[in-house]
Amino acid sequence: MPAKFTIKVEGIEKVNAYIGEKKVAIMKAIKTGVNKAGLFIEGEVKESISGHRPEKRSVDTGNFLRSPTTKMTSDSSVEVYSDTPYAKHLEFGTSRMNPRWHFRNTKARNEKKVQDFIKNEIKQATS
Repeated sequence: MPAKFTIKVEGIEKVNAYIGEKKVAIMKAIKTGVNKAGLFIEGEVKESISGHRPEKRSVDTGNFLRSPTTKMTSDSSVEVYSDTPYAKHLEFGTSRMNPRWHFRNTKARNEKKVQDFIKNEIKQATS
């Protein structure tokens, strides 16, 4: 008869429960981080529109300045947009006006900060 031994890992249920708890916490942290990042970007776009960033100021009546909005589109996605009819003309320019790129430049300037919002929330949730 060959030599025989058995290995039994105990506590697998506890490990699975722990992993499940952390997964829920991480998913919640991602949602929170994405939302915070979106609100931050919205504020930065408004700063750009008002002339407090490198882009040319785009305030006349204040409608465009008040228009940037943040909307969660899923637990891991957020949109920052303006539904002002002339927003696209200010952002992309026209035959008579150069583009202002308030949204594009703000996104490019703050990509690292957006990542940090999400990383920090995950770090807090898992520590």
